[in-house]
Amino acid sequence: GQMSMKLTGWPQIETSEPAYLKMTRINLGFPLRQVDARFNLSAKQEGPWLLHGQSLSAELLGGTLYSDEFHIDLHEQTGDLRIDLEQLNLSEILTLHKEGLSSSGKISGSVPIHIQAGKLSVSQGKVSSINPGGVIRYVPEDSVRLLADKNEQLKTVLGTLTDFKYKSLSAILEYSSAGTLSAQTQLKGSNPAFKNGRQINLNLNLEENVADLLKSLRLTDDVTRKISHRPQKK
Repeated sequence: GQMSMKLTGWPQIETSEPAYLKMTRINLGFPLRQVDARFNLSAKQEGPWLLHGQSLSAELLGGTLYSDEFHIDLHEQTGDLRIDLEQLNLSEILTLHKEGLSSSGKISGSVPIHIQAGKLSVSQGKVSSINPGGVIRYVPEDSVRLLADKNEQLKTVLGTLTDFKYKSLSAILEYSSAGTLSAQTQLKGSNPAFKNGRQINLNLNLEENVADLLKSLRLTDDVTRKISHRPQKK
């Protein structure tokens, strides 16, 4: 990547024109590509280091993210920004989460991010599907099947998701500073092979420790990369 910044002044330092940062790829457990950020910086010798963002964009999970404005105190590690998501591939998102899931379709939305002491949190983030919707297919593990045999409601949900053609999908996202993501998800659609393909509305509350998940994904990516670069014995 590369960064360009022109500074002026003392003891208070400021950018004389917007600085920019460009990076080809950042690994968060999933790749951010073509990252482009433009911002102003003001800093006092013993005071706050304030970053005032003008724009931020990147390629993410088959789509894009962008932000028009963000404010971060680099010294206190606090700040706020709103990330708009556009046309992310649902298949790439679900692949991160759990094996046995396949899907099609795209989602867009907006996620307000608050930073406190260097930790991120999200309140009332919203995403929804783009017309005409898509398909979700789930093949559960044996342990999940055993649970479903004892729970009629779970059995119905699993039966629906074997080939669920959704017309709409929406989710309200909450992310705690401890790394837990919860999603209140609503799905509307049908399964042609389930109850004669009648209209079904599903309300699912999903929870995942994203911090642990991303750490695991980064570790897997690092191990794979090291193995691929290891000299082969003849």
